[in-house]
Amino acid sequence: MHLVHRLEDFVPTTFCDAVLHGHSHKPRNEYQADKLLFNPGAAGKRRFKLPITLGKLWVDERGVRGAIIHLL
Repeated sequence: MHLVHRLEDFVPTTFCDAVLHGHSHKPRNEYQADKLLFNPGAAGKRRFKLPITLGKLWVDERGVRGAIIHLL
């Protein structure tokens, strides 16, 4: 796993299975080029018109998987 604040700061040649990012507060759970791009969103005070969410990750023999959980 690789952690960056902004996805724009991620260097695509970095070896990892998942990129965890934030900054935008927009939930994201998608694969691009065999990498999981994951942003849990934000579970605090609503910002802009974004949903209030949190994220959950699993790492096991099947790889890295994520889920976005909507709180409100």
